[in-house]
Amino acid sequence: FRNFELAKLQTKHYRRNLQTQDEYQWKYDECHLEQWKGWQHHISKEGDLESHRYEIHPQPDMPSVDMHFHMNSWIIFLETFVYGHELEPNDFIFPSVTSTGTVQPGTPISHDTIQKWLDEFVEGANIELGTTKLTTHCFRRGGAQYKFMYASIGKHWSLATICWWGGWAQGEHRDTLIRYLLDELYHYEEGHGDALHPIKVEKDVSFLNEHSSMQVPT
Repeated sequence: FRNFELAKLQTKHYRRNLQTQDEYQWKYDECHLEQWKGWQHHISKEGDLESHRYEIHPQPDMPSVDMHFHMNSWIIFLETFVYGHELEPNDFIFPSVTSTGTVQPGTPISHDTIQKWLDEFVEGANIELGTTKLTTHCFRRGGAQYKFMYASIGKHWSLATICWWGGWAQGEHRDTLIRYLLDELYHYEEGHGDALHPIKVEKDVSFLNEHSSMQVPT
């Protein structure tokens, strides 16, 4: 998700405590983004696109990025300590916060405020960036690379899935996705710095050498 899209998220865009329509009846939330880059053109021609809606399932195996858990915890906090009542459809889930810490419920949080907090987090964590700067876009790019290359076995996402979830507009595929994903994969497969490793890594046999991790230990 892009930062400016989530910043405008209202309660009506986030449905909670839903269940899948199958025999498992998994519980999940649904996030509906309306301010997608490049999608307004499609909406005007084709009506509401189903690809705007995202099933947010619990991810207990990855608690740091478990949106289902953190979003529900945040909404409970908002209702209890900020709004003082159950959220209404037009209430912003991420309201504006002034420099003095005052919450302004009727206004969405700004991109500059989020960037300011991110700068403070980076400094507090003693992350050395040199002359570069960590932005919210780094999480978008890093998330795409993780799901494509670095997720655990069996949990990689296809290019189509990443494009769908990332909301890349038509025309962005070649320039953006290839730069983010395929170039990174190319550097992995074509790198030979480990040529002297006692156990040869066969990078060209399977995707990211997954076959090695699935072999029976000897």
